[in-house]
Amino acid sequence: MVARLERTLQGWARGEVSLPSFAPPSPKPSIYFLQKETNQSVIYMGLPTVTAFAPGYSELDLASRVLGDGFNSRLFLEVRTKRGLAYATGGAQTQGFGWPGFFYGASISRVEKTAEVIELMLAQFRDLRERPVSQEELELFRNNILNAEVFRFTSKQAVAERIARTQLLGLPPDYYEQYVRQIQALTPADLQRAMQQYVRPEQFVIVVVGDRRQFDKPLSSLGNVIEVPLE
Repeated sequence: MVARLERTLQGWARGEVSLPSFAPPSPKPSIYFLQKETNQSVIYMGLPTVTAFAPGYSELDLASRVLGDGFNSRLFLEVRTKRGLAYATGGAQTQGFGWPGFFYGASISRVEKTAEVIELMLAQFRDLRERPVSQEELELFRNNILNAEVFRFTSKQAVAERIARTQLLGLPPDYYEQYVRQIQALTPADLQRAMQQYVRPEQFVIVVVGDRRQFDKPLSSLGNVIEVPLE
C-alpha cells in the first residue's frame, strides 16, 4: 500500500495554503426562540468552555457524562424517567481543537411543559456546581469511558485513524493515554471545581424551538428572549 501511495502521489508538489482565521464564538447569554407549530419543543442550553487539550477538559467531559450520557444520567432520570416530560434528553462536553468545545444539555420535550423542563435542566447544571457528585456516580461514568477506550484498538484502521488524528491536530503522541490517566485520577471535588470554574448557568445560551401558544408560561419569565425568524 505504501508503494502504491508513493507511485500515485510522487508527482505532487507541496503548496502553501493560507487559511482564514476566525475569532472564537462569544454568544450573548439569552433565550433564543424560534416559533414553530409543533407538539414538541426542542431545547438546547450551554456555553463554550475549553479546548480538548486544555486543563479542565477531562473533568468537564466526565461531569457531562453524569449530567446527560444515557439512561442513568441526571437529565434522563429527572426529566424523562421521574416526570415523563421528555421524549429524549441528554448532554455532553464537545471536543474543541481550534475553538473551545461546548458544555451543553438538550431535550425534546412536551410543548406544554417547555418552561418546566428548562427550569429542571438548569437545576441539574446548578446542582453539579453546588454539590460534589457521589463516588458511585463518578465510578459508573468513569468506567463507561474507560471501557469504551478498547474500541480505539479494534482494528488496524482504528489505530491508524487514532495516530493520524493526533498528528493532524498537532496533539501530543500520547494524547489519548494522557486522557485515560486523567479520567482514572479524577475525584468528585475535581468535577465540582471544573463546573464552578467553567459552567455558569447565568451565562447560558438557551435555544428553544416550539409553539409558544402551548407553553406552560412565557419564556420571558425565565430570562431575556430574542426571537429568531424561522426561514
